Amino acid sequence: MTVHWSKAICLCLLVFLVGCKRMHVRPSNVPQSAVWVHGTFVDCSVDIQSKANRCTVYKGGSGEILAEGLFVLGNTDKGADNSELRFAAVGEQGIYLDDSQILHQQTATQRDPSHRVFGERLNQFASKGGSNALDCGEWAASDAADTVTECALTAFAHRKPFFVRYYEPEQAHFRYTGIASASDGTFYGAVYSSERTVWMGDAGKDGQLLDGNHTLILPCPKPPALTKTRTGVLTCFTELINGQPTQSGK
Repeated sequence: MTVHWSKAICLCLLVFLVGCKRMHVRPSNVPQSAVWVHGTFVDCSVDIQSKANRCTVYKGGSGEILAEGLFVLGNTDKGADNSELRFAAVGEQGIYLDDSQILHQQTATQRDPSHRVFGERLNQFASKGGSNALDCGEWAASDAADTVTECALTAFAHRKPFFVRYYEPEQAHFRYTGIASASDGTFYGAVYSSERTVWMGDAGKDGQLLDGNHTLILPCPKPPALTKTRTGVLTCFTELINGQPTQSGK
């Protein structure tokens, strides 16, 4: 009888451990400090210098990085303290905490997928017609925009397809703006926001919401004209509606 019970207990324990391993396999790139949260691993710490939380969200099973950067509580400019970093879920708005607060992503590191997603989307539109588009690079708000802007202006002057993007962190989210020029002479303005974008402008069927409503692509007015803002960022739009570009003259 004792042997039977020992075998039964061992078998149950083995099944339990195998089941747990299947559900919570930790990929090699996911650190031990990351916590399993409903299909993801979340690793957050308090960044004393920025007073925010430095977080990485990994996809469970593959270890793919779903988000990485500085996170802040709600519409504030500060993060949670260590006692508040108890995770309930990861969702559309950010990292949900047990006390019903939400950590919103304020900045994106180079490993954050938004850099790749927005760059690939601009390249897609700039390469329409089969031409290889010149990647003029990405500008971050902490750098001078002159290099990437001058690259775009030179390509524009020589009528070469190109794309350029600008990254700008804000209080409780971040965004990119960009320009893509195709070989057929069509220019596109683009905005990517870490928050879902709801297009309320007057572009009608011309505007496209892509990438889970994070990216807005809009044809530039014709004839195309590029304007350099006071920060060195290029735009082909002269007006904004609710902080979003609109085609002038419409």
